[in-house]
Amino acid sequence: MSHVQNRSDERIEASVADYLLAQGYRLVEQNFVCNAGQLDLVVQSDKMLIFVDVCWRRDPKPMMTTPYLRPNKREQWVAAAEQFLRWRPWIAKYPYRFDMVVVSGSPGNQVDISWVKNLFTCELTPSSK
Repeated sequence: MSHVQNRSDERIEASVADYLLAQGYRLVEQNFVCNAGQLDLVVQSDKMLIFVDVCWRRDPKPMMTTPYLRPNKREQWVAAAEQFLRWRPWIAKYPYRFDMVVVSGSPGNQVDISWVKNLFTCELTPSSK
């Protein structure tokens, strides 16, 4: 991935973080990386921890109601969330969900943000057994 793409990704993730903050969420972590995978954003409401995957599409056409999530991407996302909770046990008490925010358009121009809440459910096992 080029440095230009990395900067675009960073700007898009920062824009999504700002959007979520404006919706009343608190930013817990941005760009959490571990051997299991990556979490773009982790935000929290009063009673919910939300693992957010940020996707960027150049095509401004409306997306499907439920975006396609490759099985290996889901597995990496869940494994990264488990690792996140393992390293931060004080936050593991909150219920959680997995959301996807899709940004379409060009960075620096008009973009559309589609927020798919509760994309899938699963049981996390953050304890290291």
